[in-house]
Parts: sequence; structure tokens; C-alpha cells
Amino acid sequence: EIDLDHSFLEGPIPVYNVVAEIPGTELPEEVVVFSAHLDSWDGPGSMGTQDNGTGSSVMIEAARILAEAGVRPRRTIRFCLWTGEEQGLLGSRAYVESLSEEERAGVSAAFVDDGGTNYQGGLVCIESMKPMLDEAVAPAQVAFPDYEILNVVQDEMPKGGSSDHASFNRAGIPGFFWIEKGTGGREEKTYRFVWHTQHDTPRYAVEEYLVQSATTSALVAYYLANAETLLPREVPKV
Repeated sequence: EIDLDHSFLEGPIPVYNVVAEIPGTELPEEVVVFSAHLDSWDGPGSMGTQDNGTGSSVMIEAARILAEAGVRPRRTIRFCLWTGEEQGLLGSRAYVESLSEEERAGVSAAFVDDGGTNYQGGLVCIESMKPMLDEAVAPAQVAFPDYEILNVVQDEMPKGGSSDHASFNRAGIPGFFWIEKGTGGREEKTYRFVWHTQHDTPRYAVEEYLVQSATTSALVAYYLANAETLLPREVPKV
């Protein structure tokens, strides 16, 4: 027996991305984007912890680490919490569409943490990107020796995907969805157990994985923001 109180509201209903940045000191028009999505699947009992409260928390903590360290990067580090991801990447897509061609050319790369409570275990990239990305993640591997970080090369960057990195790749901007490694959740519960269900609560979040992810994001952001060049881009096939 179910008693549901439904109502209709006149739309459209506006939603907003949350954007904060550490301005670049030498090349402020060049940007490294680190992001997650703020909205969640809000079914009965769900708190949206792993999808995507964990990712949003990781981004906020990465920003705090860099701010607390007082970094002054050459390029701008921009932190974005997207909305409308659950409805079709609306927030990140609108953001990319709002950029001019010149602004798009100045985005070195965009990273998305949207894989649940696991740790950041690497990136999928093309061969020309791997040397820079390997250098970027190396300090995190030293800091967390028990958590393998391995960047994986494939022939081309993915154009599809169900998270916000896809909005960037479709526009020719390098977009990365962190490879998530780990148990998937406490009490031997996997991501599939909690994803879009009433189980998506803080109960199954793994704090030590989130510490690694926030630190890794901060380190990679700082490296790319100070690198000699932007991350190499995929050459479009004729």
C-alpha cells in the first residue's frame, strides 16, 4: 500500500553550477578544471552519498588543500560542481557551450570524480598525453604507496560516457573520468549495491579512499597548472 503526494510545478526550474577558482599568476586565461556533480538521484532513502556526494566532497577538500597551502599556480585552477548531471549532463554541457573557441582552446584538461567511494587509480588517455599525466600522478603514488595509480593508453579519447567528462571530450577538450579502484564501499558493499538506491548513504563511504582522492586531485591540479605546456590534444582524424 503506497500513499504518494504528487504535485506539478510550472517550469522551467533553474539549476546552477557552483564554480570557484584559484587564479593563475602568469597564464590566467589557461585553465585546469577539476569537478564533480552536485545533484543526486533522490529516491526514497537515498542521500546521494556515492553519487555524487563523495566526488563533490573530494573537490571541495582538494580546493581547501591548495588554498591552505597558499599556492600561486601559473594557470588558473577551476573547481566546478555541476548540476543536471542526472538529467543528461545539463550543467557541464551548458558550461562548455558557453565557452568561446578561444576559451575552449585555453582549457588544458577537465577531470571528473564520479565513481563512488573508491580512490583515484588512474586516467584513460592517448599516448601523447601519458608522459605528462604520469608525472602528474607520481607524487600521489609516493604519498599513497598502497594505492596503485596506473594511467591507461587507448587509441583515441572517448566521445561518449554518462558523466560530465563527456561534455568536454565532445568539444575536443581532454576530459577524464578517474579510474576508481578499491572495495566499492564498506561492509563488502559494491558501487552497484548503493548506486541509485536507498542504500546510497554515508554508511558505505570509505574515508581513507576519499583522502587519497582529494590529495591526488590537488597534486595533479597543481602540476598541470604549472607545467610548461597545456596537455597535448588529440589530433582530429580526417
